[in-house]
Amino acid sequence: MSLVPKISSRPSFLRRLATPLLALAAAFLLVACTGNDDAPATIDFSGGWNATVTITSGANEGASFTLVITLAQAGEVIDGTWVNPAGTDGTMTGTVEGNVMVFTANQLNPCPASFQGTANWTLENVLEGRYWGHGCDGSPFTADFTATR
Repeated sequence: MSLVPKISSRPSFLRRLATPLLALAAAFLLVACTGNDDAPATIDFSGGWNATVTITSGANEGASFTLVITLAQAGEVIDGTWVNPAGTDGTMTGTVEGNVMVFTANQLNPCPASFQGTANWTLENVLEGRYWGHGCDGSPFTADFTATR
């Protein structure tokens, strides 16, 4: 007596096995070919933002100041301006992917400078980020910020 079932008709056995396998393969292909629903939607960063900035490294470490940032967004491209009450101002350009903005800020006054940074949309209408570059005296610095609108 054998514990292995005897398959008397090989073609009918394969037909019975093929139907569930084809259904499983079709389901797999359907899932694999659909869009990625987990991909983050691009958030609209447009509008006016009030930021509090704290220098975290460099000559003025610990100093804080405010900025008013105005952004316009077209698709994934950001353009904008920024100003603070002490008289510094400049422009911004960048890109958005999901809830993250990567940007370059170009300071116009009181001296020309360029900074790079990132901002994360952490809560509804709240950005948290960091930027870095060189100050007017050429010394490197890093700053953290939180902005709300």
